[in-house]
Amino acid sequence: MRTLEKLWKRSSIEDAMQALRKMGVEARGPITTPHGHRIVLIGKQILLEAEIINLHQNDELNPEAIRKYLALVGRDAMDVSVTLDL
Repeated sequence: MRTLEKLWKRSSIEDAMQALRKMGVEARGPITTPHGHRIVLIGKQILLEAEIINLHQNDELNPEAIRKYLALVGRDAMDVSVTLDL
């Protein structure tokens, strides 16, 4: 039997990826790196699985919010805007 925490986390990333697909966002992942990090690729940008889950849980998983988040953390969001078709 899975713990509620594992079930919640699995559900969250699946829900977030489904939300991205519904918006027409080309996202790949989650992918596990050789160092064990779980990442999601959106265009040429790499976001951690936790970042995607956090954006989704805060109802901020949309093109504008992703661009703002990337700017906030000091990453170039130019590539994402093209991928997100804005």
